[in-house]
Amino acid sequence: MSIYGVNGSYNNYSAYQANINQDVEKSKMESSNAQTANEAATINNVTSESSQFKSVSDYTSYLFKTYNYFGRSASVEGVPTTVSVSGAFLSKCINDPEKAEYLESNLNAITDSISYVKSHSLGTLVNASYNIDANGNISMMTTSTNDPDGKIARENAKKATEEKIEFEARVEERRENQSEIAGPLSNWWEASLDFYA
Repeated sequence: MSIYGVNGSYNNYSAYQANINQDVEKSKMESSNAQTANEAATINNVTSESSQFKSVSDYTSYLFKTYNYFGRSASVEGVPTTVSVSGAFLSKCINDPEKAEYLESNLNAITDSISYVKSHSLGTLVNASYNIDANGNISMMTTSTNDPDGKIARENAKKATEEKIEFEARVEERRENQSEIAGPLSNWWEASLDFYA
């Protein structure tokens, strides 16, 4: 036996949820189609751009003009950043539009990457370096500090200097104590040598 109010509410909720799911699927399909069209346009654009370059130096010049941080140190989001790409990979990009699109999309993503690292770093981001090897593998190295003004480093240097001074004072004190002890012993030794001579 079913209770109409409960079962009816559940059926209404199910129908409502099914409509929402259909709307979500429809919007996903529309955005996927738009994204696919954008990717196709990007690939066609990169294909036409990368195929126009006859040498690695031409392509490198284009990348220098397009990306201010490519191949040199530049400030990205206020962080000194260097990006280096293997010449072998650049020559592959000239001949393969997909690799060129991969390279340029990753070069475009560097700004977002730096922003993400800055926002998730426990300290202050000091610099970032990107390296793309001959196979297109990307490695990133960042340096951060939790002492941006150098206060902790100055305190540590002062403490180390004080410890060094204390250590040298102890060493000097031991040398003096040894010479005081060695004085009478050396006199005794000299006296014993005179006795047997």
